[in-house]
Amino acid sequence: MHYNLLFNGCSFTYGCELGGINNDEEHQRTHRFSHLVAEHYGKTYNNISSNGKSNDWIVEKTINWFEEGNTCDLAIIQFTEKKRTIIYGDKDKKDTPPREYDVSKPILLTDKSILGQYLTSKGYDITRIKSNIYYKNIYTEYMGQQNYYKNLFFLNNYFKTKNIPTIFLKLRTEVTNNFGWKLLCEDIKVKDIKVKDITGDILPLFYEDIEKKYYCKDYSYLYKKKTDNPRFAFLTGTHPNEFGHQKIANYIIDNSSNIF
Repeated sequence: MHYNLLFNGCSFTYGCELGGINNDEEHQRTHRFSHLVAEHYGKTYNNISSNGKSNDWIVEKTINWFEEGNTCDLAIIQFTEKKRTIIYGDKDKKDTPPREYDVSKPILLTDKSILGQYLTSKGYDITRIKSNIYYKNIYTEYMGQQNYYKNLFFLNNYFKTKNIPTIFLKLRTEVTNNFGWKLLCEDIKVKDIKVKDITGDILPLFYEDIEKKYYCKDYSYLYKKKTDNPRFAFLTGTHPNEFGHQKIANYIIDNSSNIF
């Protein structure tokens, strides 16, 4: 199927928190930047993003979308935090894909040893154990940097072979060393969504937006006990509000007017 616009990314592209405490899904859908851009141009679009996903997932999902026969005139791809990765579970049955778990930190925030976590846990949670081992003992920032730039390089070249115009966005990623895959991506334009200085860029960091001009309000305080609505625990005020999404949309529009 053909769409004028394709959007993919993590919770920023999905519009997380836009639904508010009432979980207004229609408000969320019509106020995230993908809808705003499509509405501005009067074009069709497909937003295939999902909350909490890693760069590996975003790239794989994007390429699969095209390989399934879909096409677009412009692709807007938002890369997420470089720390996120996918942990694959063991196969449950023969010839079935392994289960995927996108994680960006130890699932259990504890100083206990892996053995101590197992002895005090309720049942054996293999995914939690794997995540904790990986982030506490294996992962480094340079591993995350390498994986991000590898994904960027790969996807950029894929779009070149398809002759598809692309706008790349990313969450703020601080990198200091020029090595590896980063050296191959120096000519690829990628716009930071979250930056320390709003001048000339899209959004400030959420904790610097004290007056909540661009980020949603924090409602996580409403989740006080396990019987409360679990959604409240995720309304942390770390995602763009309607004004934040409009600013992201404005950037995309300013950089795509030559296409439509």
